[in-house]
Parts: sequence; C-alpha cells; structure tokens
Amino acid sequence: MGSRARNEELPISYLYAGIVLAFPLLLVTTYQLGDLGLGRSLLTALVGVAWIFVASLLVVMSTGMTDWSPVSGLSLVLVMILLYLTNKNVPLTILLGATVGVAISGAADMMQDLKTGHLFGGIPSKQQKVELLTAGIGPIIALTVVGLIWKAYGIGNEMVPAPQAMALKSMVEAILGGNVPVDKFIAGGILGFALSMSGILGLGVLVGLSMYLLMLYIIPYGIGCIVHEVAKRKKGHEFITEKVLPVAAGLMVGEAAMTLLFAVLTVLGSFTHEVMEMKKLIGNVILIIGLVGELSRLPGYRQC
Repeated sequence: MGSRARNEELPISYLYAGIVLAFPLLLVTTYQLGDLGLGRSLLTALVGVAWIFVASLLVVMSTGMTDWSPVSGLSLVLVMILLYLTNKNVPLTILLGATVGVAISGAADMMQDLKTGHLFGGIPSKQQKVELLTAGIGPIIALTVVGLIWKAYGIGNEMVPAPQAMALKSMVEAILGGNVPVDKFIAGGILGFALSMSGILGLGVLVGLSMYLLMLYIIPYGIGCIVHEVAKRKKGHEFITEKVLPVAAGLMVGEAAMTLLFAVLTVLGSFTHEVMEMKKLIGNVILIIGLVGELSRLPGYRQC
C-alpha cells in the first residue's frame, strides 16, 4: 500500500521541468518573431507561462466537476492580453495563443483520462507517463485533419462555421480597430462570477457557450439532453449505459470519420456538388434506418 501511495502521481519535479522548458521556448519565439526587445519579450513569455499554470488549474477544475472545458474562453482572454503585449502583432499573438491553448487543452484531456482511469482502478502516474510520452502525436494528427478540412471546404463558412474561430477573429479586429468592448468584458466577468455563486456547477460556462455557439449546435445538444433524461427515467441507468451511450458514441465517431473521408475525397477531386447532395440524402436515409432499428429492439416498440 505504501509503494502504491507513493506512485499515485508523478513527482512535482515534472511540473517544474515543464515550466523551465516552456519559458525559454516562449521567450525565444517572442524575441525572434516579434521584434519586441528583450524586456517586453521576457514579460510576454512570463505572462504566457503564468497563464498556462492558472488556466490549466481552472480548466482541470471545470472539467473534473462538470465535464465542460472553458478552453476557448480562456484562450480568447489571453489573446486579448497578448495583442497589447506584442504591440498588436497578430501572427505572433495567434501563435502564442495557440501554443498556450494547446497546453491547457492537454490539461483538460488528462483530467478526463484520469477520471476514466480511476473508474477502472488505473494508476495515475502510469497514465501521466504515457500521455507525456505521446503528447506530440495529437498536434500532428490534428493539424493534418484541420489542413484537409480547410483545403476541402474552407473555414468560417456554411460547411464549416467554426464559431469559436469567428469569435476570435471578431475580437482581434475590434482590438486592432480600437473598438474594444471593455464594458461588455467586465459585465460578462461579473455575470460569470455571480452565476458561479449559484451553486450549479459550470453554469457560467454553459451560459457563455450558449451565447456564442450557433443554434446548429445548441438545438441538437438540447434534444440529446432531453432524450437522455427521458430514457433514464423510463428505462433506468442500465439502459443508458448499454443502449444510449453506445449509440451516442457511434454518432460522434461516425460523423467525424465520414467528414474526414469526404474531405480527403474532395481534395482529391472525386466529389462534385451532385455527389455531395447525394451523400446528404444517403446519410439521412442511413440515420433513419438506424434509429428505426434501435427502436425496434425496445420492448415497448414491439408491443405497439
């Protein structure tokens, strides 16, 4: 038991090593690309490292308690700060903001994995070691997928609305144009603080996300929540675990896989507009067949 207790978490020295590596990386990047001078580069790197530490704590707490991760909101605030520190150098600001955003996003992912590992009796230190060793794989895959989607459809249009990216773009344009809505930032911060005092975990994050995400995302999410609650009350928790969750996971994985496949085919020139419309029709038919098939397995449906 004593040995297991000592091996539950990685030593704090790993955190110190991460800080030691992150600071010079941000400093060199800022100094070489920003033409800011050593003093301002040091300040910018220090703010970046401090934000990684503070934002990671907030994200981990939010993810652990609510399963919601306010990475985009924290990244937006950091980008606003960096724009002033870098004399409104947009490419450098976006680069540093993305770097910090990936870091705090990794903290949220690790928290989710640790929660899952805890349910199965996993040892956190072993999980942490594996994630640290494989952390470089994720960005490579993510950048490749984003590149394919960008080349196939573009970003910020009807096919790929990208509301978070559009929110970042609007904020950058407002700062560059001297029209920063400071009063609205302050009002949102006060409202978020008040909502956090309501006793409902993650309420501020949920309200904030619902205010800038498109209805295209909010309505299906709400429908899914209703389906989950109705099914749980009528069929019980076991039905949710054995039926609803696998179907939900299949929907997410299937959508992601098919989007990537169609993006690759579009880049290769295999898709025309008519083929895309046919794809939508086939997808809707498959979805209806799948839902009818799942319903037919329910006792109540058979009785009807």
